Amino acid sequence: MPALLTPDQILPEERKYEKELQRWLFQVKGKEVYIDENLVWEAFWMAVRAHRGQTRLSGEPYLSHLVAVLGILAENTLPDSETLAAALLHDVLEDTALEPVELLSYFGETIFTLVKGLTKLSQYAHRKDEELRVENLRKFFFETVQDLRILLIKLSDRLHNLQTLEYLPDEAKRRQIAMDTLDFYAPLAHRFGFYKLKSLLEDEAFHNLNPGQYDLLSRRLHRELHKRESRISRLKRKLEDNLRARFPEMNFLVKGRSKHVYSIYQKMQEQNLSFEEIRDLYGLRVMVPDEDSCYRALAIVHQIWSYIQGYFRDYIGSPKPNGYRSLHTMVMADDGEPLEIQIRTFEMDRLAEYGVAAHWLYKNGAQLNFLSRDLAVIRELLSSEDTSTTPQYFLQTLKLEVFQQEIFVYTPKGDKVYLPRGSTPLDFAYKIHTEVGHHYEKALVNGQEVPMNYQLQLGDSVEIVTRSDVEPQPLWLDGVKTPLAQFKIKNYLKRRQKELTLLEGRRILEQEILQRGLHALNLLRPSLLKEYIQQKRLKDSARLYRSVLRGELVPREIVDSLLQLHLTQLKKMVQEEKLPPIPVSTSLSTTLSRAALSFHGLRGQNRVLFSKCCYPIYGDSIVGMREKRKIILHRAECAEVDKAVSSQVLTGKWLPHPTILYPAEINIIAPNRRGLLKEIITTISDHGVNILSNTVKLYRKDIGSIRFLLEIQRVQQLEQLIRDLKKEVADILSVERSMNL
Repeated sequence: MPALLTPDQILPEERKYEKELQRWLFQVKGKEVYIDENLVWEAFWMAVRAHRGQTRLSGEPYLSHLVAVLGILAENTLPDSETLAAALLHDVLEDTALEPVELLSYFGETIFTLVKGLTKLSQYAHRKDEELRVENLRKFFFETVQDLRILLIKLSDRLHNLQTLEYLPDEAKRRQIAMDTLDFYAPLAHRFGFYKLKSLLEDEAFHNLNPGQYDLLSRRLHRELHKRESRISRLKRKLEDNLRARFPEMNFLVKGRSKHVYSIYQKMQEQNLSFEEIRDLYGLRVMVPDEDSCYRALAIVHQIWSYIQGYFRDYIGSPKPNGYRSLHTMVMADDGEPLEIQIRTFEMDRLAEYGVAAHWLYKNGAQLNFLSRDLAVIRELLSSEDTSTTPQYFLQTLKLEVFQQEIFVYTPKGDKVYLPRGSTPLDFAYKIHTEVGHHYEKALVNGQEVPMNYQLQLGDSVEIVTRSDVEPQPLWLDGVKTPLAQFKIKNYLKRRQKELTLLEGRRILEQEILQRGLHALNLLRPSLLKEYIQQKRLKDSARLYRSVLRGELVPREIVDSLLQLHLTQLKKMVQEEKLPPIPVSTSLSTTLSRAALSFHGLRGQNRVLFSKCCYPIYGDSIVGMREKRKIILHRAECAEVDKAVSSQVLTGKWLPHPTILYPAEINIIAPNRRGLLKEIITTISDHGVNILSNTVKLYRKDIGSIRFLLEIQRVQQLEQLIRDLKKEVADILSVERSMNL
């Protein structure tokens, strides 16, 4: 079966939606937006094929939902071709057998990414409903910050689901969908300036949550507007006549506007007003060509009607956080009743109507500054470890940090910084930079020092004084309002506490090492700790130190294990690397008879010199090398023998009953620890062996060599001593007779 259907394969019952799509495409083109119709139609045909046979809870073909979502986009936004195509395909990965690779191959990376961003985490259905709901919200926000078109499609999808929510049998799920809309999706639409979608979402959600109150307010609003229709028309004509008379060359448009149902309900609840007390149920909106004309039109309005104090707002000079710009004023009309009037340019009106989508059309980078700011806040929130701990914390933080009503304050350089109402100078400091917050010493607001918990006011000028030795304290949590500032403080305090915990655990081990005289061995070096941690199957060194503090691991046992690992490493090093010899100068020169030696043809009074390269002793296999009037004695395995001329080499033998002691040298390689030399000397003395000299050489801070020149009776005595040294001094790495080559 081909991936795409063709027009001739459309079934009769699907023709209805084909015609609807044609109508919506015509409407979009009427907004002077370029649309690649072929791309949209190909998406439609794939959606038909993928969803054929599927129905909604209402009994309608699933295709009805897809075209309805596209229609909402066409009517209430300025969508591009890819947005419309993705709207038609937004459920194919979630609800059909269509493979992702097929979608990608037909429509490319951009549309595939949009559709993937709209796909819920249904594969994690084993999770609790609340966790899955929050994870889907988190995924949606993560995808949204990558491409805001995902938000447009999701809002439109949510609106149509609300419009058909009556078919969902589970009342609890209906309420949850409606509440999520008011808590997250409508505020998000407001945040990015999608006012038409915001109003529609709020009204539909309110209708589902409180149908009785919605119907009552809707009827009253309709009656009131009908009753006031002639008044609105009269006031509109008067304003138009005055504008035309004063500025005949200016192109302008005046139209009536009214509040939507949920905004009326909100105002009644927040300000404890009755329906009759709401003064801005309806008003006039003036559109003019440029900013100068806005202020000129405002002057005319205030000349015609008396201005009511306290109601003027200049959102052109100081735009709202989401980029909204307009002049708002309240006047007392001729009949003694108040009238709200909004004045803006045509471009501002387009932005107010369509949100950031209007900027995509105008390609005005400066107007998109608020976008990068809001997206940065959401990105930071998503990366916060604290917000991932519990679903409730994530939702609470999202509401407070992203959707709460904002104020703006100024930096000393005059830059605007947006913060939730109730924010403090410490919130401001953390908003500027984490390090500014961490080293906060004091704040100057409008030139005056204020306490840390001072609530900033709209338009305040804020300067933060920092000090390098200041760090966050637990009490600082009482001085911030924003969740992200709280997170940064908590994160610092947790990290600091963790550092102190680790330092204390390490200090206990260091104390044990010091008491045992092993401090020179560097037993807590990273490489050794890593090997120990792997051996014990611990997570990391932090887990090791915490285990010490909790008494789960005994410090002495840890040090014993580290010492053994250290010795193993040193032994390996000794085996792999030839350590340089340490020269000594002691030698033995005597007669053959006193040395208990016999060489053929030589008398007992001939002199013999025991070589210092191999120190032969009684019982060794030996050879003599003739040199002038004396014999140089070597062990038979000495390398010097191989170098000698054969005529100089004499074969000798030992005579019974030696009467002297022979010099012998041993080389001990061992770790550099306190008390080691004493233990070795004690062992040598216990064997009745005299020490002529010893020389110590450190190769590294933690390892060295000790050479002893001993007086030995016979080779068997030396061999026994070497065996006992290895046995009685446990951390000796090696003991060998010296052979200085």
